[in-house]
Amino acid sequence: MKNLDIIVCLVLIVLIVCFSSLYIANADRYLALGQHHSLNSTVCLMMPDEEVEPRVVEIEEASVSAIREWEDKVNERMNMNKTRDIIVFPWAEHDIKSVYEFPQCKTFVIFKTNLKNDILGQAGFDFSKSWFKYSWSYVATQHYKGDIKVSIVLGGNAEVESVRKIVDLPISDIRNIVLHEMGHALYGLGHYESDDIPKVGFKKSSMYYAITLFSDQVLEVTDRDVDMVERLYSNEYRFQPRACHFFGGELIPITCSINS
Repeated sequence: MKNLDIIVCLVLIVLIVCFSSLYIANADRYLALGQHHSLNSTVCLMMPDEEVEPRVVEIEEASVSAIREWEDKVNERMNMNKTRDIIVFPWAEHDIKSVYEFPQCKTFVIFKTNLKNDILGQAGFDFSKSWFKYSWSYVATQHYKGDIKVSIVLGGNAEVESVRKIVDLPISDIRNIVLHEMGHALYGLGHYESDDIPKVGFKKSSMYYAITLFSDQVLEVTDRDVDMVERLYSNEYRFQPRACHFFGGELIPITCSINS
């Protein structure tokens, strides 16, 4: 998808990062992004080039599973039956095309072998054109992995070298990233921040803003996440920022306490 690389009119961009680069928040709260699509909007998976990323089938299955987990838990809580169409586009069908050639898509999920600056996932909205409004998510399928290499030099100082290389992310990590990004792109949830130690934050919410790679960490849509979705949508499933809202149309996230 060439067009998404040069978008300059985004309302908002949200990132998920590797655990090593985060800071500890000072409270338990969400940020509401103030944007959404209807709860049955179409999601389009723009699959990577098989010559570069051969695990397209596994990535598709993991992504569909993550989207359906959100749907199932929100449907159960809100006593409804909203199901999104998920359309899968192989690389050859979208490589050189722009987003405007896919008017049926309201949310794009684009898979990248490696995103810049240790970013694992990225989400945003483009509502700049009244005739085509969409959200998008980038999902990394590869990331840096490395160790510290220490060379002992007789009669001299030890040499410390950081050895990093790009490797495939496990499918479980890719699913974790998709699950997180769908909270942004499909429901307008921002990040959940916790004053617990960071490694506990992800257990409280799939919207915690960092994950640990190459581990047994498993993200799940939690009751807190569904609580926020329920609070942000009215019975008619329109976005009603009851507890979290924007003042004067400001395009910034507004803090929402999960207890208020």
